[in-house]
Formats: sequence, C-alpha cells, structure tokens
Amino acid sequence: MLYDVAVLTMSTIYYWHSALYRHSGQRRLAWFKMRKRNILPPLPVDRRPLIWIHAVSAGEVKVAEKLAEALRRLLLRATIVISSSTEAGYAKAQNVIEADVAIVMPLDLRKPLQQIFQHLQPSVLITVESELWPHLFRIAEQMSVPINVTNATLSDRSFKNFKKHGWFAKATLSKVSHFYCQNMSTMSRLNELGVADNKIDITGNMKLSPPSRQAIAHAQALVPACDRRETKTITFGNIHPAEIKDTRDLICRLHSVTDTRVLIVPRHIDKFTPKDIKTTFGDDVKVVSDISEISPSDRLVWVSAMHILEAIYAATDIAVVMGTFCDVGGHDLVEPVHFGALTFYGPNVEKQMSLHAEMSALMPWAQVRDYNALYESLVEMLEVEYLWNTRVNELHSALAQFASITNDVACAIVERNQLKDQNAS
Repeated sequence: MLYDVAVLTMSTIYYWHSALYRHSGQRRLAWFKMRKRNILPPLPVDRRPLIWIHAVSAGEVKVAEKLAEALRRLLLRATIVISSSTEAGYAKAQNVIEADVAIVMPLDLRKPLQQIFQHLQPSVLITVESELWPHLFRIAEQMSVPINVTNATLSDRSFKNFKKHGWFAKATLSKVSHFYCQNMSTMSRLNELGVADNKIDITGNMKLSPPSRQAIAHAQALVPACDRRETKTITFGNIHPAEIKDTRDLICRLHSVTDTRVLIVPRHIDKFTPKDIKTTFGDDVKVVSDISEISPSDRLVWVSAMHILEAIYAATDIAVVMGTFCDVGGHDLVEPVHFGALTFYGPNVEKQMSLHAEMSALMPWAQVRDYNALYESLVEMLEVEYLWNTRVNELHSALAQFASITNDVACAIVERNQLKDQNAS
C-alpha cells in the first residue's frame, strides 16, 4: 500500500512538472496521458510462445532489439513484444524489426499490469538491466510466468537501497527465475542480497554485442545526403548544456587547423532554442530538425531531432560521447563504435563503469582527461594516416570479441524456459 502511494505521488509530481516545463510540456503531458490510458494493441493469433521484453528507455531498448533478433533466429513462430516506460524508448521499440508489438509500460500498479498480463498471456517475461519492479514481478509469479533479468546490473545507489530495505529486496528478487549479469560485481551484490549462485550467470555486457547488419543498414539508409566526404566528420553526441562553451572553443580550434565537418547532437533538444544555439556558435552553424537537411558541404551542423543518433554515428568518422565532460556521468560509450566511428570520451563515466572497463582494456586511448587532451587526440588522429588505420583495426578487433554475448543469452533463455515454436491453438 505504501509503495502504491509512493508511485502515485511521484507520478503526480511528474505530471505537474511536465505541465509547467517551458519547452516541451505539451509533448510530455501527452506521453503521461498515453501511459495512463494503457492502450493494448492486437496480437498475432497463431504464433506462440509470446516473449515479453521490458526495457525502460532507449538505451535498454537497444539491448532488447539485439535480444529480439537473437530470439527470432531460434523461435521463428514466436510473438515478441517489447514494452518501454519512456517516450524515447517507446519510439525506438516501434522500429525494432523483429518485434511484433510495441507497448507503453504503465506505472508499477496492480490494475494496469494485470490488464497487460491478461492481454499478453506471456510465456516468459524478460527485463533489461535494473528493471526490478515489485508489482510487475508479483503478478508474473501469480500467473506462473518465469522472470529473466538480462544484462543485470546494480548501481551503488540501488544496492544501498536494497540493503537498507532487506524485506523489499527479498520480496522482489526472490521472484526472479534467473539473472544474466554484466559482471562479477553484480553477481556478488545479488549474492549479498540473498540470490543463490544457481540463479545467476555472468554473461558480460550485452551492450557490447554489435547490432545486426540489418540494423546498421537501416541506420545508414536514413542519411543518404550525409555520406562521408574526403575530409573527416566528427560528431559530438548527447551533449549537455554544461558542455556547450568548452565544446564550442574546441571546435573553433579544430576548424583553425583542419577542414573537418562537425555535427552536434544534444541529449535533450528541448533544452536548447535556435536563438541559444546561434548565440553560442554564431552564424556559421546550421540548425536542422531533420537529418535529410544535412549536406556534405556543411561544416558545422546542430541536429535538433530525436531518435537519430545511430544514423548520425553511421555517417561519422570520429565520435565524441558527451555527458562525460560534466557531472552527468556519461552515456553509452560503445554505441558509436558499433557503427564504425572511432570513439573518444571524457573523464566522467560514473554511469558507464562497466562499458568503460571493457573499453579501457581494448582501446585505452579512447578516454581523455580533458578538452585539451581531446583536441590533441583528434588532431593527431586526423593528421597521421597510419595511426588512423591502426585505431580502425583495433576497433574491429574489439567488436569481434563480443559478437556472441547476446546470442548466448538468448540460447540460455530458450533452453532454461523450454520455449518452443507452436501454434496458439
């Protein structure tokens, strides 16, 4: 009961914050109301098993997409449903090729979740990363639906909260059939919270698995006008307001010594107005709201559009992952690598420690200490051809090592839950 009150209180706060938000209040309100309506689309009537994958936001949906592709290869007749809790995640889920249905995940409350379970009748529930919801898991257990947590991780904050409320941790974690963990640290924390070794596998970080060729081709097809030209393209992806001025100064220094094209993609487009962008970067910046507006002759482009970063990375030679030069703690460090871009990032990677550990081992040059070090690395990469070729070879070698992670998880889920193609009847 107290948990329900807390969920409703937080949702009310979110509602009023959205209503008052100056740039995107109407869009956020529309999304909030959509979550409340709990619209359930029709399902294929003759395809089983039904596999439900829940991923909270766009980053987790990317993992769900890879998992859906791997599961489809094993179960051709399965119905695959992907749910997400955020606007960006739902938009991404709708474009997952191997997902039959994308749904909006409601708040973790009994009634809407019971409606979803009754509608889907899932054979298995798969969650991605740290999606550990009490009512979701309780209803799954009541309906004898096995729960598999993939790419499992527990942040310092989540671990401390679970330890502080041991009864809550036990009631939630005990309902999980199996955990597929990113690393030994997560396994140790789950052990400390009472999860037995036989319910845990260490699989590695599924974000390291490359996307399918289909997904890469789809991203590349979105930017026909943004093909690589003779000079290199650098993308600053997921940039935050606190990083703007230093990034502007860095770009000015780069343009004084190279003919590089620069693309800038904000993390939150509603935090920057066209006037703010022009004031910061001057009249030379081209502000576009659609990637089709980018041309090979552009020198500095601000891309004010959502859900396009993969496509931008597919047309990029060098990517700089932002959110790592401020206290945000970073974003997906490996995403641009998958689309063939040499990748750099800054010192603040608190939210990406698992990926950082892997990147540091395979590409120790990727992390730089500050903007000056980033400038030196970029100039060196642009001017020294043999170094460029060496880094590209290292990138491809690194990717090859992680190709099987998601396939291995998919095989384990199918075998452990005895999933087989069958007619719904």
